[in-house]
Amino acid sequence: MAEMIVEKELYEPCDLEELLHCFLSLNSLHHHSTIISAFSEIWDALFLNTTVGEQYPQAIEKGNKENARL
Repeated sequence: MAEMIVEKELYEPCDLEELLHCFLSLNSLHHHSTIISAFSEIWDALFLNTTVGEQYPQAIEKGNKENARL
Protein backbone atom coordinates (compact mmCIF):
# COMPACT_ATOMS: atom_id res chain seq x y z
CA MET A 1 0.00 0.00 0.00
CA ALA A 2 2.80 2.42 0.91
CA GLU A 3 4.64 1.64 -2.32
CA MET A 4 1.53 2.45 -4.34
CA ILE A 5 1.09 5.77 -2.53
CA VAL A 6 4.70 6.72 -3.22
CA GLU A 7 4.58 5.51 -6.83
CA LYS A 8 1.40 7.50 -7.52
CA GLU A 9 2.80 10.48 -5.53
CA LEU A 10 -0.25 10.71 -3.30
CA TYR A 11 1.12 13.00 -0.60
CA GLU A 12 -1.77 15.39 -0.08
CA PRO A 13 -4.09 14.55 2.80
CA CYS A 14 -7.13 14.85 0.50
CA ASP A 15 -5.56 12.36 -1.96
CA LEU A 16 -4.93 9.87 0.82
CA GLU A 17 -8.45 10.31 2.17
CA GLU A 18 -9.87 9.70 -1.31
CA LEU A 19 -7.76 6.55 -1.63
CA LEU A 20 -8.91 5.38 1.79
CA HIS A 21 -12.56 5.84 0.81
CA CYS A 22 -11.88 3.92 -2.38
CA PHE A 23 -10.32 1.00 -0.50
CA LEU A 24 -13.18 0.97 1.99
CA SER A 25 -15.83 1.00 -0.74
CA LEU A 26 -14.13 -1.85 -2.61
CA ASN A 27 -13.74 -4.12 0.42
CA SER A 28 -16.17 -5.74 2.83
CA LEU A 29 -16.77 -4.38 6.32
CA HIS A 30 -14.78 -7.32 7.62
CA HIS A 31 -11.57 -5.76 6.27
CA HIS A 32 -12.24 -2.11 7.15
CA SER A 33 -10.41 -2.12 10.48
CA THR A 34 -7.29 -3.57 8.83
CA ILE A 35 -7.43 -1.05 6.00
CA ILE A 36 -7.87 1.86 8.42
CA SER A 37 -5.03 0.58 10.57
CA ALA A 38 -2.70 0.36 7.55
CA PHE A 39 -3.66 3.83 6.39
CA SER A 40 -3.12 5.20 9.89
CA GLU A 41 0.42 3.82 9.91
CA ILE A 42 1.13 5.24 6.46
CA TRP A 43 -0.39 8.62 7.38
CA ASP A 44 1.77 8.82 10.51
CA ALA A 45 4.85 7.73 8.58
CA LEU A 46 4.38 10.29 5.83
CA PHE A 47 3.44 13.19 8.06
CA LEU A 48 5.41 12.33 11.20
CA ASN A 49 8.57 11.05 9.41
CA THR A 50 8.56 7.49 10.78
CA THR A 51 8.91 3.99 9.35
CA VAL A 52 7.44 4.33 5.85
CA GLY A 53 9.03 7.75 5.53
CA GLU A 54 12.40 6.24 6.32
CA GLN A 55 11.88 3.61 3.63
CA TYR A 56 10.66 6.19 1.11
CA PRO A 57 12.54 9.44 1.74
CA GLN A 58 11.27 10.90 -1.54
CA ALA A 59 7.76 10.75 -0.06
CA ILE A 60 8.88 12.67 3.00
CA GLU A 61 10.66 15.28 0.92
CA LYS A 62 7.69 15.82 -1.38
CA GLY A 63 5.19 15.58 1.48
CA ASN A 64 7.06 18.18 3.50
CA LYS A 65 7.14 20.55 0.52
CA GLU A 66 3.42 20.10 -0.03
CA ASN A 67 2.59 20.57 3.66
CA ALA A 68 4.73 23.71 3.85
CA ARG A 69 2.37 25.31 1.35
CA LEU A 70 -0.65 24.69 3.63
